[in-house]
Amino acid sequence: MRATRADVGVTLKENSHTVAASRNALSKGLLVAQVAISLVLLVGAGLFLRTVQNLRHVDVGFNAQNLVLFRVNPQLNRYDEKRIPLLYRDTLDRIRAVPGVREAGVSQPALLSGNVNGTDFFVQGRVYQVRQPPPRQRLR
Repeated sequence: MRATRADVGVTLKENSHTVAASRNALSKGLLVAQVAISLVLLVGAGLFLRTVQNLRHVDVGFNAQNLVLFRVNPQLNRYDEKRIPLLYRDTLDRIRAVPGVREAGVSQPALLSGNVNGTDFFVQGRVYQVRQPPPRQRLR
C-alpha cells in the first residue's frame, strides 16, 4: 500500500457500492433457495405424517393391540450355531414367565418386516397338478 501510494479510503468508497450490490443479490438468492428447500421439506414431512396415519389404520390380519415385536441377532454377541436355538428357547421361556403375557413366539421373517417367505403344503390324499416353472426370458 505504501508503494502504490493510493488513497485507501477513496478506493474503498468506490468499490463498496459494487460489493454491496453483489452481496445483496447473493443474499437474496440464498434466501430464495432456503425458502424453497424449507417448503419442499415441509411438504415432505406432511406427506410422511399422512402415510404414518394411514398405516395405523391398515388391517394387518391379526390383533395388534398389546403386541410387542423385537429383533434378536445372536451373531452380534458371537453366538455359534449350536447356542442359537438355546438362546431362543431361553428367551421365549423368560418372556412367557412375565405376568400378563399370553403367548410368545419366534418368526422368520419377522412380522411386518416386508419380507416374504413362502412354502407349499399338501393335504394327504389329494391329487395336485405339477406346476411348471415359468420360461426364462433371454436378455437381448
